[in-house]
Amino acid sequence: MEYIYLHDRVWNNKNPDNREEPVQIGIIVTDVVRDGPNGFFFTIKETNERRICHYAWAFAENTPSNAERVRNYHWAKCEYTQAKRNMDRAFKNVITLERTKEEIRAIKLNEF
Repeated sequence: MEYIYLHDRVWNNKNPDNREEPVQIGIIVTDVVRDGPNGFFFTIKETNERRICHYAWAFAENTPSNAERVRNYHWAKCEYTQAKRNMDRAFKNVITLERTKEEIRAIKLNEF
């Protein structure tokens, strides 16, 4: 069965110096096998490389209906991330006991 990989990291058990490697979220993986308490071995379909992941949540079934759910999740996550940035930006302008008007002005001068 094929799975959509939902994590942005994989682990390479053949490279002890640099075990963690970045990958694109949404790659297709196959041959997922549980390795006891250590996680899951799997093959990246595009490169045929064997890797490890320690999280069961990172494997979504690659069916048309589930792929649509994954797309909806990623869309909602992007919307949330943008809203969080806007909220954080707005809060930077709030005068609190931590930030004076002068500090806020200095922050605005340094933003481009």
